Amino acid sequence: MQLINIALVLFPIAILATPITSPESSPNPASQVASSLLDARAEASDKTCTLGVSTAQGCDHDRYNQQRKVTVNPGDTFGVRCWSRGKSINNNDVWDYIPGWDCWISSLWTNTGCENGIPSPCSQG
Repeated sequence: MQLINIALVLFPIAILATPITSPESSPNPASQVASSLLDARAEASDKTCTLGVSTAQGCDHDRYNQQRKVTVNPGDTFGVRCWSRGKSINNNDVWDYIPGWDCWISSLWTNTGCENGIPSPCSQG
């Protein structure tokens, strides 16, 4: 009789202590949100490029007037978001937008392949 009483007390406690959800039916929503945010950030991230020449070059206010905003030095790395056509320099009219400096640099001065895989045209000025 005492064994039955103990079983009647412990059985409900054991039932309450057992999780009733499975990973398939209740995914971790916080984990899914974090993962989707990281995926979106990766898609929107800038491509890392470098100066492809050995002398400092200008990053300009726009793609047309050659008004220098930032001087880019050999060894500098920068993020390129997109590219568009602009003023031709030595028969090259492709310009890369650098959002971190809010300026444009001729692709003549960036490393080979910098524009590969980034959008064109840019929506920036």
